Amino acid sequence: MKPGGRFVSAELILKDSKLGMMDSWSRDLICKLGSIPKNNRVTSDSLSRLLKSSGFVSDGFDFLEEDVFEGFSNFLKKKTKESHIPKRIARKYSRFAEFLGGERMKRYFQFVLYAAVKPG
Repeated sequence: MKPGGRFVSAELILKDSKLGMMDSWSRDLICKLGSIPKNNRVTSDSLSRLLKSSGFVSDGFDFLEEDVFEGFSNFLKKKTKESHIPKRIARKYSRFAEFLGGERMKRYFQFVLYAAVKPG
């Protein structure tokens, strides 16, 4: 990227909070089942450090999980009730929708929109 260049991204990141052993294990399992590679499991702090070490300056983070998780959960709940969706798939996504809209999701993850600039 050229100096002065900017990029914007939206990401699911780990919430930077102290978790007990069971919650930590549960979040790791959810990441594994969700095919989130270990290298992509970052917090806002580690994402800031990663951007800085890559030569970028963070332009701030906007946390959108209150808007994103519940809305997507409701969308999945609605879609899984449609008759053309195979029952096995509908059950899987229905359970995921329950998780997305639940308290555990809010304890484990954040949805962040951020921008970074390549200094010039």
